Amino acid sequence: MKNIKSFFAILAIVAVSASVSSCNRGYGCPNNFSISEQAVQAAQTVVSAAAVGMLK
Repeated sequence: MKNIKSFFAILAIVAVSASVSSCNRGYGCPNNFSISEQAVQAAQTVVSAAAVGMLK
């Protein structure tokens, strides 16, 4: 369980860092942080699959 928590913590840090650092790469600064329902469902599917894979 501890491995899963640390994995998701690292994943969250990487995601936030990548979105914020896009200003420096010329893509423009992120200003719309709303998440569509489809993106949330996709993330839930990925997380569920990863959790099942890690528990086996």
